[in-house]
Amino acid sequence: MRKVLIGLVALVFTVALVVLLGPQLVPAERLKQDVARQVEAATGRKLTIAGDLSFTLLPAPGVSVSGVRLANVDGASTPDMLRLERATVVVALMPLLGGSIEVDRIILVKPQIELERLADGRASWNFTPQATETATPASGTGVSGDTAGGTPPIALNNVVINGGSLTFRDGDMVETVTGINTVMKAHSLQGPFQIDGGATVRGIPLKLRTTVSELAVDRAIPMSLSVAAEGLELGVNGVVSGYPNALRLAGRIDGKAADAGAAAAALTGRPAPGILKDRETAFEGTLAASLKAGEINVNNLTARFGDINATGAIDVSIGETPRIDLVLNAGQVDLDALMAAFVGSSGGKAAPVKPANDSGGGKGGAAPASARAAPGLPTGLAGSVELKVENILYKGGVVRQARFAGELANGALTVSQLSAQLPGGSDMSLFGFIEAPAGILAFNGQIEANSDDLRALLGWLDVDVGAVPADRLRKLTASSAVKASTDNVTVTDLDVTIDTMRVRGGVAVALRERPGFGIGLSLDKVNLDAYLPRAVVASSARQKGAASGGKTGGGASGGKSGSKEGGGTGLAALDTFDAIIQVKIGEVTYQGTAIRGVNLDGTLQGGSLELRDASVASLAGAKARFSGTLSDVATTPSADIKLSVDAANAEGLLKLAGIAAPLPIGAARLDGSLAGGFDALRLDVSLQALQAKAVIRGTLKQPATAPAYDIAFDVSHAETARLFAVLSGEKPGATKLGSFGLKGTLSGTADAVRFDLASTVGAGSASLKGDLKGLAAGAAAGGVALQATHPDLPALIRAFAPDYRPALAELGPLEIRTEATVAPKAIRLGGLEGKAGPVAFKGSGEVVLGGARPKLKASLATSEIIIDWFLPTPAGGAAAPGQRSNGGGRAVSS
Repeated sequence: MRKVLIGLVALVFTVALVVLLGPQLVPAERLKQDVARQVEAATGRKLTIAGDLSFTLLPAPGVSVSGVRLANVDGASTPDMLRLERATVVVALMPLLGGSIEVDRIILVKPQIELERLADGRASWNFTPQATETATPASGTGVSGDTAGGTPPIALNNVVINGGSLTFRDGDMVETVTGINTVMKAHSLQGPFQIDGGATVRGIPLKLRTTVSELAVDRAIPMSLSVAAEGLELGVNGVVSGYPNALRLAGRIDGKAADAGAAAAALTGRPAPGILKDRETAFEGTLAASLKAGEINVNNLTARFGDINATGAIDVSIGETPRIDLVLNAGQVDLDALMAAFVGSSGGKAAPVKPANDSGGGKGGAAPASARAAPGLPTGLAGSVELKVENILYKGGVVRQARFAGELANGALTVSQLSAQLPGGSDMSLFGFIEAPAGILAFNGQIEANSDDLRALLGWLDVDVGAVPADRLRKLTASSAVKASTDNVTVTDLDVTIDTMRVRGGVAVALRERPGFGIGLSLDKVNLDAYLPRAVVASSARQKGAASGGKTGGGASGGKSGSKEGGGTGLAALDTFDAIIQVKIGEVTYQGTAIRGVNLDGTLQGGSLELRDASVASLAGAKARFSGTLSDVATTPSADIKLSVDAANAEGLLKLAGIAAPLPIGAARLDGSLAGGFDALRLDVSLQALQAKAVIRGTLKQPATAPAYDIAFDVSHAETARLFAVLSGEKPGATKLGSFGLKGTLSGTADAVRFDLASTVGAGSASLKGDLKGLAAGAAAGGVALQATHPDLPALIRAFAPDYRPALAELGPLEIRTEATVAPKAIRLGGLEGKAGPVAFKGSGEVVLGGARPKLKASLATSEIIIDWFLPTPAGGAAAPGQRSNGGGRAVSS
């Protein structure tokens, strides 16, 4: 017995010595080399263990290793596929002695995993084991991977990952998950399983918790999953069946966010729209999923966003091309309340958005495509969306039966229906395609709209139409083709009918920092009178009369306003956009006058306007055409303009302009031009009317800010007597006075004028020179000199009285010379002298204008006056007896 006890003690001592000293006797470097060889043989990749490798047997077997690196595939972006700071594995001793494996803990510290798909299609996670020679077992010998007792049970009590990261690369796409901290437990390799942890995805912290019951064939396996991120919670609860080859999940799915705005802002990293702020959001539904079929279905879906409730379903198919189909129905949406929340959250102002191509200055054109490109529609995803809202409350009205149906396939969205019933018996519909060539979203489709009460529709849209007569703006029909992108909007095949007015054509808008417009429209008939307020139409005649005799407001102040540059002319707005305009109107009715054949053809480019043709075929019986250019409108505007008006009856044209013609004018023609900078516009006008011709040439200075002028004119008529007869409304007689001519110069401003006029009437002539100031205030002051002469006084009188025949057939000439001094309240004539036939005269005079009635003072001295000479010849034809005036040569005062 004593020897037995001594033997047992020796055996125990030996075993204890082996347990304590065994790990110290294992050559670590050789073991690391063996492990590296085995891993390289299994994966085809080099394994490097740069740190320590240590073992323990008591109190529990374990291994610890540090500085582990597994090489990546050749050509990858990073040299290592796996980097591991430290790994520790500890196995429970007692279960191991009982024949089972219970891993007490596995701790992985800062594992960094790099997964990459290379351009040639290779994937870093696909390994290529090295080929090995395997001895063929002798006949009758069985080789099995299992021991006679089978695979021992394995339990994982605590698998911990601390500070891990995972990076996936595919071309230019890089996704990284950081901060992986997870604890996993498994009672066996068949479950139950429990995972609890978190990670950071795109800067968003996620929390994950899942439990799965024990895996078993032909049995229901309960499971649960919950994910939380920045106030958003998602949960799935159900059972899994069809293990292991045809997994199916049936259960419920739900999600909620106490503040949709805060959750959206946290998830996107951008300020959320105010419409989401403080809105509680939740959804739930029944979930059915099949791993083998690659399908996920959510039925009986109920969703809530604030006060909005909706029902629907979602179907997801995960195949070669994933597909998502969504159906959502809502009863009522209070858009007024949502907009009020949006405006309230933004303080009533939209956040400023800097243009993509804004570099801090300059006008520039469209942004480069790279700057404007937006994420296009996904090409690797298909699906459909069907949305219905029964009632939308907006602007105090109700939009009914709002519908949207769309289909996504091959990177294009087909909008098969976008429609709604609007107030005023109105409806609109849209259909078309949305694509993203070159990454820029573009829509191509058709729009239609109809209204049985356009007034009600416009009133609902806050358009004030109260001044338009009540029987107008009743019916609308409209249709057009539309192409729209982030760069431009093009409307073609436009066909709009408002009441009886029809508009056809197209409009294009270039959406850039400096907008561009292309407008091509054709209108058949436009009755403006029918749309003007009745009071305006009824009083148009009175307004014309007042316009012809009254003063225009703000007129002759002569003060400066604005600047010397384009901004002061009001034209600077033309330098904020570009445009091509082509408009044709068949007939416009205005103030009872039909204006036919209106045409406008022009281009506005870079602050310069070119009018190729602005014309009217019939304007109150007149033809008018306007063409030319305006250049540099924002800085130093200049013009080169031509105007032509040919009127068969000028009175009608003046009437349309609100001017009452003082006498019948008849046919008239006006041709003119303006050229030069706005600081000095050169004027050249030719007017033909009343059988006379007038030519005006000169300069207009600063016409929009401080008007000034310097012009010369020349008026001529073939026969003075005929001209005077027309002007006086008399029938022309047989008297001939010869041609009429009036030439002169005018220069000055609205407050002062200097003139030099010369006139000829047949053989007679007259001149008028002067300089007046204070015109703007109605207090003219200055000096005027008059000189007139005609060799035949009776001939001159016969221009006004054709039957005049004095007793003295040859009375002689008419000569007048005088100088006038003009003051605000008086006109003084000095140096008055001349001859009226044989009578010479001298004198002076004064007209006082300040009192209740004008007061005239005059002093006149004449030579002998024989009145009989001036009297008409008696009926008998004999000359009247000579009769001298009393006091011939004596001064007469009054």
